Amino acid sequence: MITSNENIGPEESESFTMSIEQDFGVLMDALEGLTVRFDYYDITVNNAIVGIGTQSVLWNDYIGGSELTNNVTFYNADGIGGDGSASGAPVGTGTTSGSTALGGVTCPAGATYVKREGSNSDVYIIRSCANGRVDYIGASSTNVGEINVVGHDLFVNYMRDVGPGVMNIALDYTSMDEYNSDAFTGSTKQVNSIGFPGTPETRNNLSLSYSWDRYSVALTRRHIGDYRLNSVPEIVGGSATGGIVASGDTQDEYDALDLQINADLGKYGTVTYGIFNVEDTDPLPDRVQNYETYLSLYGNQGMISYLKWNVKF
Repeated sequence: MITSNENIGPEESESFTMSIEQDFGVLMDALEGLTVRFDYYDITVNNAIVGIGTQSVLWNDYIGGSELTNNVTFYNADGIGGDGSASGAPVGTGTTSGSTALGGVTCPAGATYVKREGSNSDVYIIRSCANGRVDYIGASSTNVGEINVVGHDLFVNYMRDVGPGVMNIALDYTSMDEYNSDAFTGSTKQVNSIGFPGTPETRNNLSLSYSWDRYSVALTRRHIGDYRLNSVPEIVGGSATGGIVASGDTQDEYDALDLQINADLGKYGTVTYGIFNVEDTDPLPDRVQNYETYLSLYGNQGMISYLKWNVKF
């Protein structure tokens, strides 16, 4: 069950950015029309608001973390609501070592479930006393200590007269070099999560366009880099460090093409026809072939054709 946290505080941030741009045409006539810009950024967010997802709760239970306490409450079968919340009179309390399964806890007679309490009432994990299976997880949101993002962008644009019109080639390249945050919500260890599931290091758009008279056509390739498909506890010397590391297979790189054609009809307006995702490229799945996991990266709309006619009165 996922609920809100009424004790969420405001975020604070600070950032540093630097940009360098050069028009190469002023340096050499042969490079006329070529401009390059380089951006560097370093952003730090304090008290960042993040969700304590079910995976983070599981990491807190298995590896250890501040979002779960070592206090447990035992309930009979009638004390568990359909939404996963524990209700009714408990049949006992205790403490756990926080290790996997029941953590050394012995359920008392009459207990069916054991609930490990969280740092706030909206976070918890409930296991079956019979086999240690996780049956319910309570998730919420909270403020974490710090998130630091470091990266750079590169913008290259080349424009040249070709025949009756103008050709333009543009590259927008971005690299997120570091994404330093808690290994998981509640962890005491920070990791650079670039390359972890759903967090590619690089993305870029490469566009080729041609315009003449009142017409133009543009083709753009959108590219998203790869990343690992799983994460596991970091083990050093046989003991968990409190961190996690990327593991498993590597996700494929992703490419999609977009097409746009424009015609300026003067007093009759501007007509635009386009195709988003010309090749009808599917989104990429997670490690268990779920195609809904990374829709914030790829989208699942498939190929989309559109026609716009704008007229100014």
